[in-house]
Amino acid sequence: MLPGSSRTYLSSDTFLVTNIDSIIDDINPLEMLHGTNFSGFPNHAIQLKVVALVILLRNIDPTIELCNGTGLNIKRFGNKVVQAQILTGRNIEQIVTIPRVDLSFN
Repeated sequence: MLPGSSRTYLSSDTFLVTNIDSIIDDINPLEMLHGTNFSGFPNHAIQLKVVALVILLRNIDPTIELCNGTGLNIKRFGNKVVQAQILTGRNIEQIVTIPRVDLSFN
């Protein structure tokens, strides 16, 4: 609905190294992970556009209020970063760079 072209960011899906990797690959192929959406966990693919409004789902830097629930306005894209303007809290209008965040669960 927003004008302009979008940019798609994909997750990096890998299994943790274990002594039963071949069994895990047979049970949980990456294609299954790409189609599964868990509450509180990012989707495999996300499309963003400049001027899109987004909300952070993770605490990144509490000192400048980049916390869960912070509203942001997308300004620019990079390969592994997104530049955005803060829309809520005491740092309104500050431009910040959001890096790609690696998540792992044990």
